[in-house]
Amino acid sequence: MSIRLSSGIKFYFDAMCPNSFTGFQLLQKSNLEYIEFKPIIRRKLFSKTGRMESLLIPSSYYRNLEDFRRDHGLLPTSLQCVDHRSYGVGKATLFLTSINRHHPHLAHNAVQEVFARFWIDGANIDRAPSFMTVCRKIGLTFAESDELVSKLEERLNVDAMNAYLHDALEAQHLDTPCTELYNDVNEKVQTITELKILADELRSI
Repeated sequence: MSIRLSSGIKFYFDAMCPNSFTGFQLLQKSNLEYIEFKPIIRRKLFSKTGRMESLLIPSSYYRNLEDFRRDHGLLPTSLQCVDHRSYGVGKATLFLTSINRHHPHLAHNAVQEVFARFWIDGANIDRAPSFMTVCRKIGLTFAESDELVSKLEERLNVDAMNAYLHDALEAQHLDTPCTELYNDVNEKVQTITELKILADELRSI
């Protein structure tokens, strides 16, 4: 498969989704130069598709995921169970959307930091102090960080976040993560929703 690095991969994800974190780590290991990150709220995706009864990821699945992560050398091997019925990820999604809009060259680092804070450090990722910490870690000045965080809920940013969800629904994505692969002429050639297939496909790129 020939991947166009200028627009080769679009990655739909939820920062509090264990599969999204795992998919992101697989993408990191492949050392791809360009990924377009599309943060969405998994709960909203399930609500819009009338599948709220399937939102909860059973604890038994995490045991299978632990085996997968061990087999692929991903750390930490074991991930905390998350109840997406009660966890709030809306502001974190707005934060990553704002990074995309105002500092797109820092999107990868921001996504990495948000994932690490939640899945590795066990820290909150849905409040202003956390966003300020991430901003400073990825190289923004205090003034730039403060301006970005103070305007997360502005209309244009909310619209941009909703546009990512709309794109996911238009593409008939049903869960996170979802990885779209594009060829040299910017045609979508594959949509991957299973982690095993993603890992196998990335090895061939």
